[in-house]
Amino acid sequence: MNWLKIIFLCLCLENSLSFDFGLLINNNSAKVVDLLIPTVLSDNNLCKKHSLLYRDELQKFTAWSMEMFDSTTKFPTGILFGSTYDTGNFDECISVDIPENIGFSGQHCMAHFRISSFKTLSNASYSYKDEKLSNISIWDKIALFATDPRRKSRKDIHISYCIPSSCTHNDLQIVLQKNAEIFSEKVPFNLDVAVNKRNCQTQTERKFTNGDKIFLGVVLIVISFEVMCTLYHGLTKSGGVKHLKLPGKLHDILKAFSFSHTIKKLTKISQRDDGLECLNGMKVISTLFVIMGHRLMFSTSSSIGNPIYMEEAYEKPAFAGFFMGPVVVDTFYTISGFLACYCILTEIHRTKGKANLAYVVLHRIVRLTPAYAVVLGFYMTIFSHLGNGPFWSERVEVEQERCIENWWTNLLYINNYVNVEKSCMFHTWYLASDMQLFLSVPILAYILWKKPRIGMICCVAITLIAMVLNFMVIYINEEQPFILLYLGTSFIQDPVADLSYQRIHIPSHVRASPYFIGVITAYLKFEYRKSEYKISSCIKYLGWTIFAAIFYGIQTIGMYFYSPTESKNYVLRGLFGTAHHSFWGLAIAWCIIAVSEGHGEIAAYVLKGRVWTVLSKITLTTYICQAAIQVYTIGTLRYPKYAGLFNLYFHVAADAVFAYMIGFLLSLVFEAPIIELEEILFRKDSRKPIQKTIDLTERPKAGYSSKEN
Repeated sequence: MNWLKIIFLCLCLENSLSFDFGLLINNNSAKVVDLLIPTVLSDNNLCKKHSLLYRDELQKFTAWSMEMFDSTTKFPTGILFGSTYDTGNFDECISVDIPENIGFSGQHCMAHFRISSFKTLSNASYSYKDEKLSNISIWDKIALFATDPRRKSRKDIHISYCIPSSCTHNDLQIVLQKNAEIFSEKVPFNLDVAVNKRNCQTQTERKFTNGDKIFLGVVLIVISFEVMCTLYHGLTKSGGVKHLKLPGKLHDILKAFSFSHTIKKLTKISQRDDGLECLNGMKVISTLFVIMGHRLMFSTSSSIGNPIYMEEAYEKPAFAGFFMGPVVVDTFYTISGFLACYCILTEIHRTKGKANLAYVVLHRIVRLTPAYAVVLGFYMTIFSHLGNGPFWSERVEVEQERCIENWWTNLLYINNYVNVEKSCMFHTWYLASDMQLFLSVPILAYILWKKPRIGMICCVAITLIAMVLNFMVIYINEEQPFILLYLGTSFIQDPVADLSYQRIHIPSHVRASPYFIGVITAYLKFEYRKSEYKISSCIKYLGWTIFAAIFYGIQTIGMYFYSPTESKNYVLRGLFGTAHHSFWGLAIAWCIIAVSEGHGEIAAYVLKGRVWTVLSKITLTTYICQAAIQVYTIGTLRYPKYAGLFNLYFHVAADAVFAYMIGFLLSLVFEAPIIELEEILFRKDSRKPIQKTIDLTERPKAGYSSKEN
């Protein structure tokens, strides 16, 4: 342990002018600098030569060598508190001004040290009560914490080195591993070292590939075309140049790509006679919760200065809403199933059973794909050019590689089943699942309209089958009842690599029950509007009581599965995992019916605000782009963040504002114009708009009038 004392001495004296690096370097018993410049012992001749030069210049207090040394981790603090990342000074390291004749530049490498094989704990068992002990060996405490998934691992430590760019990640790893093996002989555990190629970075200029240029070119062409369409629309609206107006559909097509026309359409607030404005608020609020959940996940997976704050949160009921966040997705499922069936039923009823169901599917694909493809292209091309940082490569560049390899699964909407472990844009699994479930709705809606009893039997049967499949997956695979947001699981670090994510979170067959509850609700709403039945006060208050009980019960019971004393009864896990999806769907279904029919005054006041109507029109594009913002902020992170409620809400607010801003631009440029173009090309009567079929955001379709420019 002498080397630890030497490091401590170095830290104490590093600001002292009397500190003599030469004395320290020439003293064989004090190899502190060799520990901080480990590549001086490399087998790579060029790496060793440059590292020795770096060490020699350090003895002379040369500015560039001192800056490299200054940016290297000395002895990290807060490891036992859970702050296991020390990134040194990334920017100082890669921007060191080294004379060109030296032959190398600064390279920032972050090494991963893992404590394993605790020799004193071969027969030890974990008890959550041990967390309060302070008089046990620190090695015992680290080992005990490693067995609790609620705890951020103290056995994984990340330390940063600033080394010559002529050294590879393997050169650094080999030397560090040799030192670790010597160290392991003196302590009751083994110390392993890994240096990933992604964690070694230099200040190199990224060159634009042909794909980058094509993507930027397409985007610029589209924007330029829309600018010209905007000018054309503005000119043809004015009195003096109406002779420029093109005839027929060509005018409508150019107008569809006008920014002014699209903005007017996006900000237009329409009144409905079915009371479903409440869906706008439900979708926007649910989107905000999704953004919060993703922010919490990304933040806890990165460098935090006080992870103990999050560890203690598992014991606090006030945080139940955070840790039960995955259930919010069932709100989207229920609303989506409801809207799909309700709009199709309305269209079938309007056309007396002659609705073009193939067009319904086409409209859905056109509705989702353009903006989705643009964000996908952004991930594949220029995203990686927009920043850097210690975590940039393992966050952003990994996403880029996955998107280049698996983009086709996204565009075919099968990324929740195919190549899941390397899927691109992890959050877009929902778009695939929703599309797959949607394909069954036109047929079910037609059966419900034609043969209501048979249709209801089919819907109920599908819902029950989905519930049984959900139970079987959990029970057979001994799975979690839902995605548990543990600090110590792979889901937090890399969701797509987590088996629980792959088995119980993203497959459509285990998530379908709330969707088809939404389908059933749509039929009930459709029939309710045609009937004279009115919900009584007794039913109203009973319904809202059950709604509150479901909401509270799911939050409370769900937190039991986070407890270290949870029995791991897989029958119980399967029952809750199945029931909580369905009961949440039922609660949302009641909210839709009650509020839309005027039996939820308080909820209606909250959910029917005019601002929700505007924001709901860009919910889809906001959902698609929001994760990119969070990936960027984590990829550019330099130092540990302080975890706290205020900071969380602050980041969520920033995420939401930027996500909705970018979502608005995506919708303005790529989504809304394409949707209107589809309407123009496929409508049969130029004076009559196509009846709206399915639209996740309930955007009022722009009808055509011969009087409108």
